[in-house]
Amino acid sequence: MVSKKSIACFIAVMAASHAWADQAKITWYDVSCRYMLVENAEGFGLYEWRSGAEPKAEDAITGEIAGGPEVEAALKSSGEKMNLIHWGDAKKAETLLRAAPRGCLNKPKKKQ
Repeated sequence: MVSKKSIACFIAVMAASHAWADQAKITWYDVSCRYMLVENAEGFGLYEWRSGAEPKAEDAITGEIAGGPEVEAALKSSGEKMNLIHWGDAKKAETLLRAAPRGCLNKPKKKQ
């Protein structure tokens, strides 16, 4: 039998880990193709903005960011909601930038 104290401890740990895992910073956003690169503690994610508050580079976002493919997030500063499509994750930003559509006009240039 599981004690009430064990259940309360489990819920507290889950709530704390959930809060940390669902925050990220937008490091790149291209309005021409609506794709963005997001950085969190585990690495980077590639997302497509669908609707809601339009993102900008350097914005912090919160929500079920690691879920998907359809994700509801919010701008941390204002709480404004946005709907995203989560395309993938990688440890390096360059890996995901190669996967962004060719039509993105403002793709960061390769470092020489």
